[in-house]
Amino acid sequence: MERFTIRIGRESGGPALTVYKVRLKIIFNEDDEAVESEPFFLKVTGPNIILAQYVHGVTKKEWDECIERNVTTFRAIGYKLYEDRD
Repeated sequence: MERFTIRIGRESGGPALTVYKVRLKIIFNEDDEAVESEPFFLKVTGPNIILAQYVHGVTKKEWDECIERNVTTFRAIGYKLYEDRD
């Protein structure tokens, strides 16, 4: 059994969450043997070094539109939301 660490990062960003649907493929030894995972979701934020931030309020309409957009986007890639889980 082999153990390894994978680190994911990005040079810019902020507190906003980005969700990637990924599959991990590892190729090893001289015969180019490979193992591949099932698709899974990788959630990444940052880097975020926030000392202070002003966040203006949003209207209920703006908030509802944002939630609707996120739900539509996440469901389109197969990400299960709380209400979608069995």
